[in-house]
Amino acid sequence: MVRKNPVAIPLFFLLFFLFQWGGQFAAAAAARSDQPAKLFYTGILYACFLLRGGLWLFIIKDMPLSYAYALSSLGYLIIPVLSRYFLQNPFKAGYVPGGLLILAGITLFGYGEQKVRAL
Repeated sequence: MVRKNPVAIPLFFLLFFLFQWGGQFAAAAAARSDQPAKLFYTGILYACFLLRGGLWLFIIKDMPLSYAYALSSLGYLIIPVLSRYFLQNPFKAGYVPGGLLILAGITLFGYGEQKVRAL
């Protein structure tokens, strides 16, 4: 249950996933680059993950931790989709059952939380 600003939470999660994706992109670019570019991409990697960590603090300030962790697992669905459409990475068939399991877990968690709060 969101306590404060319900509009900011989706925006923070969107930025959270974008910084996570940017950090992973920078790590992959650093791995296949020469030394000067490797330092540049490593700096971007650290900046993305530092910003992602700061956003996480804003998220858990306004949202219960159990909900925040459940929603953060959506990153395992969002990152491959972003990589497929923007970087032309292959989309593996194993992502589909894994994604369905993640969505089922989030749904079951939400259902359980609703039942607990109703008591």
